[in-house]
Amino acid sequence: MRALKAVNDALAAADSAIKEKQGEGWPGFVMEVAAEAIKAAATEYGNAIVGGRIAKPVEYQDARGFIWEAARMIESVAANLQQKDAAALKEVRARLADLKKVFPAVMPPRSPVKNHAALLAIVSRLELAGVKLM
Repeated sequence: MRALKAVNDALAAADSAIKEKQGEGWPGFVMEVAAEAIKAAATEYGNAIVGGRIAKPVEYQDARGFIWEAARMIESVAANLQQKDAAALKEVRARLADLKKVFPAVMPPRSPVKNHAALLAIVSRLELAGVKLM
């Protein structure tokens, strides 16, 4: 438990230092990092699918974790993003909701909810909207 606290404290200090350095650009920076996490999720999801099935559960779970963490990050600065471009934020949230449907549970379904190409299409639409918020 102490090790986890030490890691969390170190991460909080790093987060604070980056936030200070970014200044008013912090919300856009967070959106940019979240978009990169979502792109990583797409890669992991693609790696999870073999022969039309989710053959690598750990890759699926990695992708799911990236999506959930990206959503948390975006919501942490949503008030600022709303002020910058409400329509873009609405689109980002809608695409995140679509992505979350691809990952219905921590344990993957046998067959993918969407194929990799369909997931990439959602990610691309999210990225296009997200650029307006960076």
